[in-house]
Amino acid sequence: MAGRFTLVRNTALSRGTAEQRAVWLDLVTDMENALHLRRHTGGTLARHADYLHQRTGGVMGSLSHLIREAALTALLDGSEKITKRLLAGIQLDIRAEQQARPPQKRLPRPRNNGTGS
Repeated sequence: MAGRFTLVRNTALSRGTAEQRAVWLDLVTDMENALHLRRHTGGTLARHADYLHQRTGGVMGSLSHLIREAALTALLDGSEKITKRLLAGIQLDIRAEQQARPPQKRLPRPRNNGTGS
């Protein structure tokens, strides 16, 4: 089965420069324009471009999954619109979920007091 597929390696899209932010925004806007949800307000996803980048780490596959899953949920629940609250409830791939979480503070390990316990 592996012979049927080609491995495509893409790096995450950055948002460090104005040009990079414009590329990300174009990608989000194009995906949003492909949606055909009756009650979805155009520009909603574009307004949340920074949030979408933070959630997905700039990975197109994670972004595609997030938007697709949100659209399916919106169809199934009858709302037919994507909101930030809906996006926040969508679980992504492990890499995206770990990347999006703020680093956790490590608790100091208890010291061995020399008693052997």
